[in-house]
Parts: sequence; C-alpha cells; structure tokens
Amino acid sequence: MNDNKDPAFIGQGRRFRGLRFKFVIAVSLLLLLILGATAIHESISEQKILQNNQMEKARALGEFVALSSPEAIYAFDITTLDRFIQQITGVSDINFAEIRNTKGFAMTTFSAQSSESTTELLAGLKAKGDFSILRFPIKDEEVALGELIVAVDHTRLHQLIRQNLWTQLLIYLFIILVLDLVLFFIFSINVLRPLQSLVQGANRVAQADFKQPVEVLSDDELGHLAKSFNAMMQEIGADREQLVSTNTRMIMEIEERKKAEALLNQHRLHLEQEVEQRTADLQTSNEALKVTQNTVDNAAVPIFWIDPDSASFIYVNNRVCQVLGYEHTELLQMAVPDIDPNFPQDRWSDHLADLRSKGSQSFETSHRTKGGRVFPVEVTAYLTEVQGKE
Repeated sequence: MNDNKDPAFIGQGRRFRGLRFKFVIAVSLLLLLILGATAIHESISEQKILQNNQMEKARALGEFVALSSPEAIYAFDITTLDRFIQQITGVSDINFAEIRNTKGFAMTTFSAQSSESTTELLAGLKAKGDFSILRFPIKDEEVALGELIVAVDHTRLHQLIRQNLWTQLLIYLFIILVLDLVLFFIFSINVLRPLQSLVQGANRVAQADFKQPVEVLSDDELGHLAKSFNAMMQEIGADREQLVSTNTRMIMEIEERKKAEALLNQHRLHLEQEVEQRTADLQTSNEALKVTQNTVDNAAVPIFWIDPDSASFIYVNNRVCQVLGYEHTELLQMAVPDIDPNFPQDRWSDHLADLRSKGSQSFETSHRTKGGRVFPVEVTAYLTEVQGKE
C-alpha cells in the first residue's frame, strides 16, 4: 500500500506546508514590528542626543566669542571680529554667523548661502526647518554692545541619522531572514514530520491496516501522542479480530467501547474544566500582578531596583522621577553615585558586602536632584534574589 498516493494524505500535506509558511510569516511580521519599532525609537533618541550635543557645542563657542568681542567692538577692530566669525563658521554645520552693533547693523558676517540681506537669509533658514538660530548678547558688564547671531544647520545630522536607521533596518531584516530559515527547518522537522506520520497512521487505520505502527520521532508531546496512537491502534486491531471471531464477543466489545467512550468523555470534560479553571486563575494572577505593578509605580515613596554589581538603576517608580526631577529614561541610564554624593563608586563594594551579610539595612544619606539640590533621606535597602540573580 502506498500512502503517499492517497488523495486525503496529499491534501493534508498541502495544508501542513501552508501551516509551515503561516507560522514563519507570523513570526517574521512580529519580529519586523518589534525590531522596526526598536530601531525607530533608538534613531529618535540618537537624533535628540546628537542634536543637543551639536547645539551645546555651538552655544559654547558663541558664548566664548560674545565674551571676547567687547574689546574689538570698542576699538572697531573688524579684523579681530572677522577672525572670531571665522572661528565660529569653521565648525561644521554652522552656515551663518554675524556680529551686529546695538543699532542692528552688521559689523562682520559670514554666510554659506547667498541672499540679498541678512533678514531674508534668516527668514529663509527658519522656513527650511533644519536650522536653529542662536543669539548671544555682547555686553561689557551691563552695557549692551551688540549681539552675535549663529545659524546651526541640522541637515547633515538628519541625513546621517536616516542613513543609520536604514542600515539598522537592513541588518534587522537580514537577521529576520536567517531566523525564518532556522524556524522553517525546525518547524518542519520537529512539528510537521510527526504530524505527517500521525496522518499516515490515521489513513492506515481508516483502511483497516492495524499492523504498521506510527513512527515515534521524538520524546516530546507529539512523541507521546504517537505512542498513545499506536497503543490505541493496537487495541482497535485486537478488538476488531475479536469482533470478527464471534458475535457475542462483538456485543461485549461494543459495550466496553461505549464505557470507554463515556470515560473518555468524562476525562475530556474534566480536562476542559481544568483548562477553564487554570485560565481563570491565570487571569486573576495577571490582574493581581497589574495591581501590584500599578501600586509600586504610583507609590508615595521613591522605590529603586539596583543592579548590585554596577550600582545602576534597573527600575524606578514615578515618585523617584518627581523627587529627583529626572525623566524615567534618564534614571535608567544612571547609577547610585550619580544621585548620592555619599556613595561614590569605590565605596559601593563595601556597602554591598555589608548588605549581603545583613540582608537589609536602614541608614541616612543624601540625594541630589537634577537641578543640583542636595537633601537628606532615610534609605531602607533589601537584598533579594530573582531566578538565582541578586
């Protein structure tokens, strides 16, 4: 008998191949969404950081020139002012710089773009949106002598960020393709082969062939199912032989099968009840976990989770952000020495050893806010393990 030529088996094989592709496509879409969102988030964060660094560099240079210019303005030393402007415009991404007197007239100007007037140039830069205009007053003590105007071009930075984003997305796409191939073969070998073997066995049973058992390809749930199927097939074969041998025995076997079916139905109902109960318990546990998480997040006291090896913050609740003035993402990139002047990095190991010996501690120390204010606090520290990790 050739099972591969059975139309029912051919149809099942096509459905299994469809299942294989559906599984791979679903996993690919999920990974693509997760990794794509991660890449976009990292790109936005990187753009903010680089643009802030760019602006800080321009501000530092502008403030330096503004502080150095009063003497040259008093002396009407245009050469010195030109040299200052050249220092500013020599920095990449600064396309325009100008020193004006108190009447608004330009004393020296540099622009990488042509324009009929400085006013039109600044208006054009603002319209483009990829420029930032910085103004620095030039004073001699309290006497206003003029102002320095600097235009910072963000175009190159944005192009670099976009290029990095596309590169990262392409790398993620390549990783997804490799994972798809691995999952494709793993799913084919570990899931579809045992299922196809079971389908072949079911087709043999349908054709009254109880002699050839289903091949057991693994020792997992599918392997146990194949073993159970073989045991069931042997029992059915033995029952069939007995039914053919005598009508009386056939009646008895029918009654036994009815009882077995009733027992199976009872087990099935029992299993369904257990599944429903476990599902309800899981939902209850999830709700309790959400309540616990919400309670910790919105607790009235600051709560920190700290990596004992690096002293960096793993988790902080909303109260920590309110008290210290930092954003949640900023605190997760910081460590204890960043907010506690009494615990520098070289003292942390001694504190950790003491805490490990005692299990918990309460002590007084000080915390420093983002604005630099230092205030006293009382800290209660606990050392605990989660899945074997402190």
